[in-house]
Amino acid sequence: MPADLQRAFVDYDFGLLRIIASQWAYELRATTRNEACEELIQNLINEPRLSEHVATLPELAQQAMARLTHDQQLPVAHFTRAFGELRAMGPARRDREQPWLNAPSAAETLWYRGLIARAFFDDGRGPQEFIFIPSELVARLTPAQPSVPVLPGIPAPAPDFWQTREHFCADDLTTLLAYLQIATVNWQGPPHPFPAKHRATLQRFLRVPEALELWALLAERLGLVSGTPLKPDPHQARPFLEASRSVQVQRLAEAWREALPWNDLRQLPGLIFEGKAWRNDPVIARQIILKTLGEVPAETWWSLSSLVVALKERQPDFQRPAGDYDSWYIRSAETNEYLRGFGHWEQVDGALIKWIILHPLSWLGLVELAEDSFRFTAYGAAFVKSAEWPAPSEISFTPEVTPEGVVRYAFAASRYERFQLARLTDWSEPADGLAVYRFTPASLNRAVKQGVKIGAILAFLQKLVGAETLPPTLTGALRRWERVGSEAVLRDTLILKLKTPDLLKTLQRTPALKRYLGEVLGPTAVAVRREDLPRLREVLAELGILADWVG
Repeated sequence: MPADLQRAFVDYDFGLLRIIASQWAYELRATTRNEACEELIQNLINEPRLSEHVATLPELAQQAMARLTHDQQLPVAHFTRAFGELRAMGPARRDREQPWLNAPSAAETLWYRGLIARAFFDDGRGPQEFIFIPSELVARLTPAQPSVPVLPGIPAPAPDFWQTREHFCADDLTTLLAYLQIATVNWQGPPHPFPAKHRATLQRFLRVPEALELWALLAERLGLVSGTPLKPDPHQARPFLEASRSVQVQRLAEAWREALPWNDLRQLPGLIFEGKAWRNDPVIARQIILKTLGEVPAETWWSLSSLVVALKERQPDFQRPAGDYDSWYIRSAETNEYLRGFGHWEQVDGALIKWIILHPLSWLGLVELAEDSFRFTAYGAAFVKSAEWPAPSEISFTPEVTPEGVVRYAFAASRYERFQLARLTDWSEPADGLAVYRFTPASLNRAVKQGVKIGAILAFLQKLVGAETLPPTLTGALRRWERVGSEAVLRDTLILKLKTPDLLKTLQRTPALKRYLGEVLGPTAVAVRREDLPRLREVLAELGILADWVG
């Protein structure tokens, strides 16, 4: 909180106290520094012309006073960038150069009148120096007009088209939990990428594939998964999956807001981060951006660029302790230039504001996006304004189950049912906005190993679609598999067809080649893996055999 005049003037020398008094057209009678300090404080507190005097100051100095009256305090670096330098001078140089008369900045105009002071405060980001108006003077200043809230930016025209992901985060968490239930995934968490093999597979089934690392981190922070490898915790995962979509989105959004391991700044594309000596606090930066977003009208399309401009004017140092723009080693991947100094604010700090809105807030279904504008969803308005979350809304959906064992299920339907279905089946690419699953011998083997019986699977399917609509052929196939196991295998393989049986035998005895040959399909034919085709043709060529490709 702003200090009072006594604290503000405690370190002022006698000469500075006299200068301040002279700016108010009176001379101090005191003979000691302490007495002069008390006398000056009383004169300023009782100055009858205080508001009128402020109204006669240069325009930029009046803007500085209005800004400080509204914000209470501003970091020194922020204040001096906006309102001019406060030149550091000792008493001798100050008396010689008389800066209050020699082209003073707006900041110096106010400083040498005693209207502003500086002190260290801790605003949650560690101690740093602020400029403020002493509290006794704030109480005396009369605004020229009623205070009108200044919104952070301006509205944008309503777009014809926009992107919304209002339900996707809960859908993707369900998919992720099901995948971790059936796969062995070892992930160390940020900043380490998700294991490449699992990333390529899992992203095919996510609605927001680029958010995979965030979904995994949030699942871990909410206690939905744990251990090495990562596995769903049934005591935490099931209540989450059975909760309403509104509750799921709220829990995920709140987990992201406080997620220290997730560093939004280091996710920015086109930037290279160097050195280990500097640290940023992603949680504090997030909280300041979200607090500003709380001032944006809930149902209005809002200009993203204007929001960035407003934050630059209001709180440009939202992620920079003490306004330090020189100690972070960040380079542009395009130009290789170090982005140091306030002149690169848009490329780093401004880019971070945009990235948070265009990515995490969009991924979580909190905003809808159009070209350079955004609008809160009902979830987003509740999140940034600390308001009531929307009432739960769920859809009723009956899955389609085919005789071949294919099940099509709506993403927006019960997450718990889809999780159960996904852990019992093999997955196909989503089609027509539906998740697609297939019962196969491999998926049934996997389920049985987890303790799931065929009778339980049939009961689950009957609950999903009704006993009378469950295809009898599928019921029979599941019962038959339970008795005799797998009876047929389809393989995605290629066939190497040779001219003579002797040539096949020769190739099977060749060390460089036999590793690529699979099951013998006849006297002159052998199966080969599709992925081995390029290398197989190279090895055959090295042996002097050119192979045709028919396909």
